[in-house]
Amino acid sequence: VSLVDQVLHHDPIPLTKIREDIPEGLASVVQRMMAKDPEARYASAREVLKDLVAAEQGENLSTGAQRSTVQKESFWKSRTGAVVFALAGLILFTLWSRIATQSEWFGTPALPPAKYAAIFPLSAEDNKSSALALGMTEILTNNLMPFTADSTFQMTSLASVLGSSASTPKELRELLGVNLVLRGEVAEDHRELRTALELVDGRTLKVLERREVVTPITDLGIHVDGLSSAAAELLQLPEKGWKFQTLGSTELRLCLEGMGSMRTMNSHEADIEKATTLFKRALQVDPDMELATAHLGWAYFKQFLASKESAYADSARATCEAVLLANPDQPLAHRTLAQVHAKLGDLEAAAASFEEVLRTNPTDEFATLQYARLFGRAHDYDRERAVYEEAIQDRPHAWKPRFWVANFDFVHGNVEAAKLGFKAMRDRAPDFYRSYDTLGAIQVMEGSYEEAVENLNAALALHPTESALSNLGTAHFNQRAFEEAIASYRSALQFGFDNHAVWLNLADAYYYGQEDSTQAKEAYAQGVAKGEAFLAQKPYAIAVKAQLAPALIKLGEPKRAREYMDEALSKRSSDPMIQFLAALTLWQLFEPETALDFLEESIEGGYPLVWIQDSAVFDDWRDNRRFQALTQRPDGEASSDDNSGPRSGG
Repeated sequence: VSLVDQVLHHDPIPLTKIREDIPEGLASVVQRMMAKDPEARYASAREVLKDLVAAEQGENLSTGAQRSTVQKESFWKSRTGAVVFALAGLILFTLWSRIATQSEWFGTPALPPAKYAAIFPLSAEDNKSSALALGMTEILTNNLMPFTADSTFQMTSLASVLGSSASTPKELRELLGVNLVLRGEVAEDHRELRTALELVDGRTLKVLERREVVTPITDLGIHVDGLSSAAAELLQLPEKGWKFQTLGSTELRLCLEGMGSMRTMNSHEADIEKATTLFKRALQVDPDMELATAHLGWAYFKQFLASKESAYADSARATCEAVLLANPDQPLAHRTLAQVHAKLGDLEAAAASFEEVLRTNPTDEFATLQYARLFGRAHDYDRERAVYEEAIQDRPHAWKPRFWVANFDFVHGNVEAAKLGFKAMRDRAPDFYRSYDTLGAIQVMEGSYEEAVENLNAALALHPTESALSNLGTAHFNQRAFEEAIASYRSALQFGFDNHAVWLNLADAYYYGQEDSTQAKEAYAQGVAKGEAFLAQKPYAIAVKAQLAPALIKLGEPKRAREYMDEALSKRSSDPMIQFLAALTLWQLFEPETALDFLEESIEGGYPLVWIQDSAVFDDWRDNRRFQALTQRPDGEASSDDNSGPRSGG
């Protein structure tokens, strides 16, 4: 009651008397909202917002003289209305305090020292604006990407964001490991274009700050530039001059809608045709519009990929060359030309075009990766790796070049260098699951099970994947921690990774770990059923037939097991995995010498010896002298006959 009495009969204490750090402008807005005289109050929330923005920017507040008139006997003149309005003012003040977390009033929020950001595709209030919003997202991403040359900033590409299929900032953080997410919504009417931006903390998912860009609908170029400035401010990046305000709104809108149509997920030929039409319409308005011409060349290239018609490749090349005659530094034109040349097999011309892309935009990760892979296609692996190393030198803080070189080293058998690369990647993207996942897989392969379990659990805490769960199960199986192995494989099934490989691994854990023939048989049956369903869709998947063969023997079907294995060997007899599975199959068919022949070939081909040395699967092989010779450990290592040590298998 006393609170209501205070509201009705006493002037509120000015906020500056309560907190000295509250600016006078903000205090004046709140004081006016709680005025006893309804005529002195704001007439609408829009007027409140206008004065709040003016107060934040240090501008003069409105006097209230132009406020709309209110009926004498309106609700707001009543005492009840006064109470509600005053309480609403307090609530709005509280909300505004939470929204304006990065204003000069409340201090700049502390962003992570190493910022790794993603721009979530801008949404649209109306479907008619969706292509425009996506085109604006592409421009915004392209404008901010050069800041990744800074040692404190990384950003993922729009293609990676769209390819992740993430629908929320939480999913984006889980899938890409970002610690900051920019998202926003575009709304327009016949007068105004409004884009609300907000910066979200990737770890806590709390909104750190908001910005809104509002321009007349006829000032699209100014709006796009303002959006880039607002995003840079949110990310605490330096201000930079943008270029789109010089473009006419009509042609710019057509171009942005075309870009958005090209970027829609699962875009089909109809989407590319629509984009092509939009770019051509933009050029009808302004024939010299470089942005539209460059994107038209890209659209022709996409049509070439979809149709395989060489005429589209010719159109893409001619269009991009025309752009480059006017502006030799246009990166998209160079990039499209490079892709056309690469697709047509002219690797030398493609390399020259990619070099031009990187000259004009050295932070273009797509161009860097494709440029390096050209040398791989030409079997110049030293030059391919050198490109990755150059990218590391240019941006030592970035994780992607580390990922590229680590992958390269692993594929080319330099496992120790690969591990160092993945660890360097992990240090630069500590919230990205893939480095932990891959490191764990390598450590399982090497028999470093405790380290593997640590990394795989870290990967699963960030983002559960089938590979991490399966490798974790194998790491436990290798150590004969069969209950943990079973739990890992069952977790994989619960996460939806319901396929033949997981079921067969689970069956092995039951069979060799618990000697539970009933559960093992059920799991083997599920694995075979899943595998054969897969083969019905993809009969050329020879490796699956080889995987099913040992399970079929345990299910009492030796004839079908031999048929599957014979077919696999007829197609891929030199594959170490096929040879390994052939050894398991033939041992169960009581052909030990032939089984050992295949096992020897598998080891020579690179199948992990540590798995064979320690696996429970090979317990009944261990008395065989030839097996002992094949799997003999170097001096100082535990004997494979010592079943107390860690095991490998599954």
